[in-house]
Amino acid sequence: MRAIVFVGVLVLVVIAGVLGYYLFASPRSATPASKPEPPTINAPAAPPPVSPESASIRLDDDDSPIPSITDPSVRESDETAKIDDMEDSTPVRVYGTVTDFATGAPVPDALISTDPAMSFAALRESYGQIDESMYQIAGISEKQLEELIDSGGMLPEVLQEAFEIIQTKTDASGAYEFVIDFSWFDTLYCSAGSYARVSRTLEEEHQGDSMRVDFQLRPGARFSGRVSNAQNNEGVVGVTVVAVSGEDARAPFWARHVDTASSETTTGADGKYELDQLQNGAYTVVVRGVEQGWLFDSARAVHVTLAEGAAKDGVDLLVTPGKKIEGTITNSSGEPIEQAMVFFSVSDPGGGNISFDSIGDYSPPISSDENGHYLFTGARPGESYEVSVQHEDFASAKGKVTSPNDDTVAKLDFVLETGVAVSGIAKYEDGTPAGGKSVYLFPPQSDETKLPFNPDFGEHMEFTDDATGEFIFAHVLPGQYTLETDRIWMMREGQRTKHGIPVTVEKDTPVTGLEITVEKDEEVVANKRTIQGTVLSAEGNPAENVSVQATTSDEMMGGRRTVTVQSAKDGSFTLDVEYRGQFDIVAMTNESEAREKNVSEGATVTLRLGPITAVSGTVVNSDGDPVANCKVTLKEPGSGDADTMGAMMSKLMGPFGRGAVGTETTDDFGNFSFKHVEPGTYTVEATFTGKGFGASEQFSLAQGNSRDDVRVVLEEGKVFAGVVVDGTGTPVQGVNIALSESVGGPMESMMMGMPMGMGLPAQGVATSDAEGKFEVMGLRPGKYLLSAKHADFAPFTAKDIDVSDNQSSPYKVTLGKGGIARGQFMVEGKPKSGVMIQMMGEGGAHMATTDAEGRFEVKGLPAGTYMVIPIDMAAMTGGDENAFPSMNFKSATITEGGEVIISFGEGVNVSGKIPADLISKMTIVYMMRPGAPELPDMAPGVDPFGEGIEAMQYIAGFAMAGPDGDFTVTGVDPGEYELRVYASDVDLAEAMASEDVMSMTMEELEERGRENQPKEVFRQPVTVGDADTRIEVIAPAE
Repeated sequence: MRAIVFVGVLVLVVIAGVLGYYLFASPRSATPASKPEPPTINAPAAPPPVSPESASIRLDDDDSPIPSITDPSVRESDETAKIDDMEDSTPVRVYGTVTDFATGAPVPDALISTDPAMSFAALRESYGQIDESMYQIAGISEKQLEELIDSGGMLPEVLQEAFEIIQTKTDASGAYEFVIDFSWFDTLYCSAGSYARVSRTLEEEHQGDSMRVDFQLRPGARFSGRVSNAQNNEGVVGVTVVAVSGEDARAPFWARHVDTASSETTTGADGKYELDQLQNGAYTVVVRGVEQGWLFDSARAVHVTLAEGAAKDGVDLLVTPGKKIEGTITNSSGEPIEQAMVFFSVSDPGGGNISFDSIGDYSPPISSDENGHYLFTGARPGESYEVSVQHEDFASAKGKVTSPNDDTVAKLDFVLETGVAVSGIAKYEDGTPAGGKSVYLFPPQSDETKLPFNPDFGEHMEFTDDATGEFIFAHVLPGQYTLETDRIWMMREGQRTKHGIPVTVEKDTPVTGLEITVEKDEEVVANKRTIQGTVLSAEGNPAENVSVQATTSDEMMGGRRTVTVQSAKDGSFTLDVEYRGQFDIVAMTNESEAREKNVSEGATVTLRLGPITAVSGTVVNSDGDPVANCKVTLKEPGSGDADTMGAMMSKLMGPFGRGAVGTETTDDFGNFSFKHVEPGTYTVEATFTGKGFGASEQFSLAQGNSRDDVRVVLEEGKVFAGVVVDGTGTPVQGVNIALSESVGGPMESMMMGMPMGMGLPAQGVATSDAEGKFEVMGLRPGKYLLSAKHADFAPFTAKDIDVSDNQSSPYKVTLGKGGIARGQFMVEGKPKSGVMIQMMGEGGAHMATTDAEGRFEVKGLPAGTYMVIPIDMAAMTGGDENAFPSMNFKSATITEGGEVIISFGEGVNVSGKIPADLISKMTIVYMMRPGAPELPDMAPGVDPFGEGIEAMQYIAGFAMAGPDGDFTVTGVDPGEYELRVYASDVDLAEAMASEDVMSMTMEELEERGRENQPKEVFRQPVTVGDADTRIEVIAPAE
């Protein structure tokens, strides 16, 4: 049973939990929906140059001279006044110098910007298509703008305002100055000539209205190459080449979408490109081209490591043409609708393989032409897409379409209806208008909207009028709806909040006069879990505008949940914590802090500010030279190293997991600092991908104390060399090699069994060259997991890879051609879409979902034996929330390059009734094939992707018996079986509660499995024929 729990449940928990966190959780750095219009201020007389020994960021209380603004109108300009007039605005004068790191010489004409878009491609990526009228106003063509930006030029003022960017350039002495709104802009970017681009994160707490930010520039690296069509080697023009750097360079592909540091450019003639002004370090190079009709497979990514000032050519990349989906959009009279916006999103990720590439695809909406026609050219073959159409004069519409696997064009037409208006008023309970509030009109749920982690119910959303509280939904189709004031993510059909009201919409009949009650903020707060308190200064006075943060451990995600507010004028604050449990509360300013640990929800605390607790130091190489741009992590010794499920999740999530108290990057002089550190014992770890690693000695911090002398020496890491060949011994170029630290035991097998695209973050990456050779550099000695990916071969994995000085010969990776499994899932003779097909075996875990015809296809399977398990998530969430559907397993043997057909739904139903004296809280009925082992023998110490898979091959199907004992096992093939009944009085959901499980070691998990494992209560032989079979279950004699 442990194998079944681990394979059938925990894999789903891990996958669903990770995807839910990265795709729907709040981002680490939120971008405001709108920004105030930024000022454009010309730099005045230059401030004096600053020596390299000076700090990179200074506030006005430093000892260096502050240059005066020569033109008083600059400070009192309309632009500055515009910021001053904005609510919550924080105008700050930012000034400084840009110098050469090695010589200290000033760098003139350097571009300082509040936006990282340092190329035309990046600008388009951030802001979309630029309207032609903007070019006319700016007096510049698109080509001229592209050349201006790519050459390091400054945007025309009108475009700075349009894109909400503030830019300036240094003068002949390397000085610059401008005013920014500190409430919106917290990072500055600097680029100049052949120097590497750099950024500076501004202090979150500043003093006065000025801040000094200096930049010291080092020589930049560059690389170039060509993007071509994998089918004919022709150059591909107009796609975006992205160099992903830093931690994301070695993260799993799916995780890079969370927060990606990158440089990018657009391919020119014959697909050629060049990326320059790069810092030294490791890069992963990928292509974005869906908008232009080109697809990129993450297995074709190229890993590049660049030294300071280095140049590398021949970094070539391959793409394939996308498939086409087209259609026509008309009104009910058959007239074409122009300028309807058509949106494409992956519906069931992978009508074929579940693809993390398709999840990462993004294309701007397509506009229908004067004939109502639209054409999407960037679809992935066999992928199921949800297509939505929006137009301001019509109700929106949705449809599903599966892209073709051949050169045909998939078609999906839409007829838009005008619908009717639904209007009303929102009021507070005291009868006053509820202005500026959100109201939602939810449609009835379908099976698809019941799916876990589905954030889209297709609801309408509007804001109430600020003054009157009135609202109107302009275009609503006939049907039954629910009007709500809150977005309920997992609302079941028929369920409403206490203020929700049903709404019936009929054709051609507007709905008016609706009235819904909105809770006032204080009422909402009263119904939430809160922590309240007051922040006092060191002298005991109320402290205003102090950041107050509540943090709790979230074992399920392997990370932490944090809520932050600012104290009011009287020092008071209220934290809406939302979660039950204990919280650590900290109040922070730039130079002071106060802490309170283990605070329960509902408590009231007083926080008195005292000295800050901080850690700072330097990273140097073995020669004692400072190491810039190095990742530094403050860690609690031993954290994240235990053999627990939470530790596994921590490793899986890399920088988002537990154990890492904070992560910073060293500045130009190798310096780092961590502020507001919790008292405790720590080490500082430094890692530089492709270079090496290091760690400080262990040290302790008491509250209010600081350490400024931490020194980390970056050791040169080990090199792991190898060669990749195919089955004939021919070298294979372009294979992505990744080495991840071993976690050991069954967890390691589980990690190896994660679907391709997921898994542990890599500690080192490389790409094989024309001779199949590769080198992964900068590794710590130890045991590793190795994975190798290439678009034309099955993935390769190996464990217990030893990285040390004892490697006598290159490690040989032999790639085989992948096999294919395809089939169809049927229910009562009808195809079922959206069913997840899991294939798990010695070749790892691979997944697909069924399309509209119930078909699925899994490609690229390594040779081996697999269990094929269909998981109908819609059936799991329908009806009783504790219901578990019948499932039937099949076994498939994949040969290299071979193909197997797997069909579900062709068998018969086996049903019966378990006697009442055998029924428990959980009663499971198994149909076991001949020769099946005893299921209890599978429990302790089973490798879920080894022995567990072998044992599960004997399970033809199983079902949960209902409270009355009825059961039905579907899709059983004719033959001889043994029916086995297992029962337990344990609530499995409680026993395997996520937070409890995440904190348990493997041994503890095994013990929990033994305690809660259902016990066999009955078995009998069963013969299944060609027709549905009803079993008479005879209870054993007392």
